[in-house]
Amino acid sequence: MSTRSGVSFRYASAIYDIANNQGKLEQVKSDFQNFNQLCEASRDFYLFLKSPVVKALRKLEILKKLFSSEYDKVILEFMSLVCKKNRAGQLKEIAESFASVYNIRKGIEKASVLTAMDLTDITAKELEKLAKKVVGDKELELEYKIEPSLIGGFLLKVEDKQMDQTVSTKLKKIKKELSK
Repeated sequence: MSTRSGVSFRYASAIYDIANNQGKLEQVKSDFQNFNQLCEASRDFYLFLKSPVVKALRKLEILKKLFSSEYDKVILEFMSLVCKKNRAGQLKEIAESFASVYNIRKGIEKASVLTAMDLTDITAKELEKLAKKVVGDKELELEYKIEPSLIGGFLLKVEDKQMDQTVSTKLKKIKKELSK
């Protein structure tokens, strides 16, 4: 994730303002999410963007072919500008920064829950209540992930706080105590 002072964050802030002023904020957010998913799913595509061998205009040409029928005009023009400034290799980071800018300006706090298996609805609601206590009045966007190596329990990450109630961590603590 980029920092708030980085180039990617400044580009993301600029496209946020443009999209917001044109009433296309949600469409641009969706386009950036799709773009980011493509970069994560296709290492070749990501490496193509980063490649210093491929000329900026060629990258722009390919991006237009890929996305002109799918993405909003605002994001296509933005991609064009970024490519012309020889920063196509930063488009993924800009997309990630856009999500951060969006969440900051909308007052949304992201949190994640790692568990060894699927949660029941009751347990999920309890964890959501716990996370809400940390974020206060902010809107909460909770992401659930399954990590079988945790054995049981949960790991809740909100802001810069972490609550680790996993069986694997408890076993490590017991092992450490016994080895003293």
